[in-house]
Amino acid sequence: MILNNLNISYENILILSSISIVLIFAMIATFSDLKYYKIPNKLTFTLFLFGITINFIFSIIFKNSIMIINSIVLSIITFVLCYILWKIRLWGGGDVKLITAISSVLPIQPFLINHQILFSIYGVNFPVIAIYPFPLTIIFNSILISFPFLVLFILINYFNNNHFKNYLHNDFRHDFNNYFKYYKYEFNVNMESLCKFYSKNIINFKKRTLDNIRGKQLKSYNKILRMIIFIFIYVFLVFSLFRFGIIKNDNLFYVVFFGVFFSLISKFTSKILLKFKKIVKYGSKKQIKIEYLKEGMIIDKLVINSFNLNNMSSDVNLEYFLIKFNLKNEKNFYNISFKKNKNKYILTSKTAAGLSKQDLLLIKKLFNNDMIFNTVYIKLGLPFAPSIFIGLIFSIFIGDLSSILFKIINLFA
Repeated sequence: MILNNLNISYENILILSSISIVLIFAMIATFSDLKYYKIPNKLTFTLFLFGITINFIFSIIFKNSIMIINSIVLSIITFVLCYILWKIRLWGGGDVKLITAISSVLPIQPFLINHQILFSIYGVNFPVIAIYPFPLTIIFNSILISFPFLVLFILINYFNNNHFKNYLHNDFRHDFNNYFKYYKYEFNVNMESLCKFYSKNIINFKKRTLDNIRGKQLKSYNKILRMIIFIFIYVFLVFSLFRFGIIKNDNLFYVVFFGVFFSLISKFTSKILLKFKKIVKYGSKKQIKIEYLKEGMIIDKLVINSFNLNNMSSDVNLEYFLIKFNLKNEKNFYNISFKKNKNKYILTSKTAAGLSKQDLLLIKKLFNNDMIFNTVYIKLGLPFAPSIFIGLIFSIFIGDLSSILFKIINLFA
């Protein structure tokens, strides 16, 4: 490893100063995200203004307006890309603003300005610079670094999640009483209605059982049919290739063997993926009581009890409940939505920003009016600011991780 000497000049001092300030701000954001699950807006806005200012100064010093243009344009592009990640609930709003602010300060690799090389390993100069803009390097590095921690976090939570056990021990009786109360409200319980109710449910149970048996038989028939179609297509393809001389006699057996082996492997991998999907589903959420809900938490699904809603119709939405509980106010911000799924009304968080104060007030009103149960599933979010901070360090001093991985693959290829 050969360490290259950096020229001590006011340009390099400014560059190193901007790097230091970005790292300090990212470190503060990391601390805030880990402790409070929130990145202050003042922090990101201050860093953004600093980025625009410092790049304006760079444009004057280096007599090149492209630096301030890059700062503004790449900040906008970064914000749009990260906004999409926020919209699909992968990132929080604070993460989006932090990455955008960093992009305003470092729109290009800082050591690329003076064509500095920090060190070399086996003839590879570091930092490794990608062909795409530097903010994308920060994003990709952050995602690559966060992935192992995210998988570990999900697995630990999945195996340590005892909400089903706690539910059976603590909340089952409460929910059972609620169900009984709702059925009482709906059917005005008496002996005659109970008999009708149970006889109806017994008939429905028999019907559902028969439907399940038929459904399972139909699924098994579909599997056999798909397998036959797959074998037919594969055999037809192999013999077609054999007929036109693409496959020879001596390797026909290996081709058929590969097809069978690939079919078995694909089934095995599909089962693994389905299992992993289940682990992700249950490992990324947790069941808590309504009273423990806090601002910023993300609700997975909260089923509204339709028994206590009079004159239910398709018009039941957020505004319906706001009017019902006298909470309608244009200044209030609500980050929840009501969706109808078959005969159920489900309350969910709209974005990764989580619950607002007004959302919490509305949920408590629903709970006090026996419209929801006393437990709710929340999505567990892994703070992403630490990954951004580590990804930023890698991006500045080591380079683009995806490009490095590509170079390593080529080295052993």
